[in-house]
Amino acid sequence: INWACMATKACENCGACLSGELVDQVSRQSHTTVITVFYIDLQIIGKEFRNFTQKLSNRIKFTQGVASEILSDREDGKLTIIHEDETIGVRTAQHFDLIILSVGLGASENVEELVLKLGVKTDPWGFLSQSQSDFPKGIYAGGTARGPMNILSAISQGRIAASRIINDLDIAANAYGKFQVAVVGGENEAVSVANALVQKGYPVVLIDSGKMAFLKDEHLKYLSNARLVSVEGTVGNFVLGIANAEGKHKEVAGAIVVATGFTQLQPENIVFSDQVVSLELFKNYPDKKIPAKVTFWIDYSGPENKNNAGIILDMAISLADEGKTAYILMEKMLVHGLLGQKKYDAARKAGVKFLRTTENASVDFTVEADKVKLYYEDITLPGMKIFVYSDMLVISEKIAPPENTLSVSAVLNQPIDTEGFIQSPNSRYRPVASPRKGIFFAGSCHDESDGDDLTAEIAAILTGLESLGKNGPRDGYPAWILENECRKCLTCLRVCPHRAVVLFRSNKPRIIPEACFECGLCVSNCPAKAIRQEAFSNEKLVEKVNEAETFIFACERSAFLAEHEAKRLGLELNKKVHIQPVRCTGRIGIENMFAPLLKGAGRVIVAGCHEGNCRSMGSNIFAKRRIVCF
Repeated sequence: INWACMATKACENCGACLSGELVDQVSRQSHTTVITVFYIDLQIIGKEFRNFTQKLSNRIKFTQGVASEILSDREDGKLTIIHEDETIGVRTAQHFDLIILSVGLGASENVEELVLKLGVKTDPWGFLSQSQSDFPKGIYAGGTARGPMNILSAISQGRIAASRIINDLDIAANAYGKFQVAVVGGENEAVSVANALVQKGYPVVLIDSGKMAFLKDEHLKYLSNARLVSVEGTVGNFVLGIANAEGKHKEVAGAIVVATGFTQLQPENIVFSDQVVSLELFKNYPDKKIPAKVTFWIDYSGPENKNNAGIILDMAISLADEGKTAYILMEKMLVHGLLGQKKYDAARKAGVKFLRTTENASVDFTVEADKVKLYYEDITLPGMKIFVYSDMLVISEKIAPPENTLSVSAVLNQPIDTEGFIQSPNSRYRPVASPRKGIFFAGSCHDESDGDDLTAEIAAILTGLESLGKNGPRDGYPAWILENECRKCLTCLRVCPHRAVVLFRSNKPRIIPEACFECGLCVSNCPAKAIRQEAFSNEKLVEKVNEAETFIFACERSAFLAEHEAKRLGLELNKKVHIQPVRCTGRIGIENMFAPLLKGAGRVIVAGCHEGNCRSMGSNIFAKRRIVCF
């Protein structure tokens, strides 16, 4: 099967082809499927998306450019795409069995009516304003009503809106406690987080590995030249071991926010001069020293970074507004969100010249007298070298994880991703949370981040802190240990992915309810069967077994949702199939798999999340191993 996807907008949210999920699933399930993706710009932004796209490129073909025609007059039923092949410079015809047209998102048709009725404001593209101050009191918005965004961002906005409603209407069931929050980091991002927390009434201890000027506040404790050396306890009662020049001491915090920023690696094999400078140096150049023609090379040091792209766009626009000439050389122009699109549009309108090349193209430069001679192969003119002369070449640094990432991740027991940044790419916890309750991430220490992203992340963290600080009885079904039956083997301590098990006197383990994610992994792994979980006991899990039926243990956050979706679509479910929801398939032990069969079920299925997407990290893998053994 030949399968093509037309990505006709330079937009990270244009559809399945750029999110990769649909293409990935199709290519995995059929080794005979030939997939081609036509695109203008790939917005490869976000945690591990570069790595994912690279893997995907081994199975599918990415073709830059948009088809000029789509024809359907072939006798064999195939569709034909007429496209200019940039490698040979001629128009070609490619034939496909299926073509998917992926279009960009636009504002809702009834948004103008809403604006008139509700008195809200819109942005230049007709979406509802991103600023809450543009909404009358009592009106809130979230999701793609405010512009193109991915699912994770829409979920986060929904939570933030719900939190604002609860606070504005004062309808919280219980009062919120304002516990101390530890912020790890000392650069601008950490300071912004600390300031926002203090303004909301949270006492803050700022743990800075360096030393920078910081505005003093009575609710803020600032520790300079300090590092986090240990973290014990759980959410609401973390005990932090901190070392600095004054020695070691402890702080108690209800939550921890990691905002250690990023580090910049200088471009390699470059001899800097008055004509060739780094982006960081150019930021501080006095206006009178900036020459008439400047070329920015975005991706010399590695893949494009949206933060650098945004900075370069701003600088290029400023130069163009001053009557100077600005060139931008890149493989991809990362236009992130509406603000990024606005900058890009402004740059084009101002006369900034964009030079597009490809990964395998020859690009180099020489310094001749007081000029920089850049020569490259343009993507639209393959095989032909283009020469660009300018007075200065600005090369951006590589954005890399901060130097203390490994030590911080080890102390907090948090994974790092394939590029070395802290935080798991697991979508259950992004954008800011972690599999250990009370630990959050903000800024560029864990993902590509600009000012708008940081503002959104701070709002999401504040929402998370409010839910953690809620007083009163706890909802849900956390596990607990029967002390008289516990043999202190500490299996529960080892297998808990959320650090909800702590040791008390005589090395007796205890599960902290506030830190428990209710996955049941400790229940199914306890050799002494000394751990219980209300509503998910062995008896209740199989009480609805009927003879000669298929019995399915389904994760309530993945497979079980399929039942609801089927009902919504009006599909009739097989009456001989029973779907038993569980918090996580890690709860299902071998005895649970046997039980339905012993009660007469025809077969047992355990349906969980795919690897890398389990809320309890590797619990689904535990279940898979048991099934293989079973």
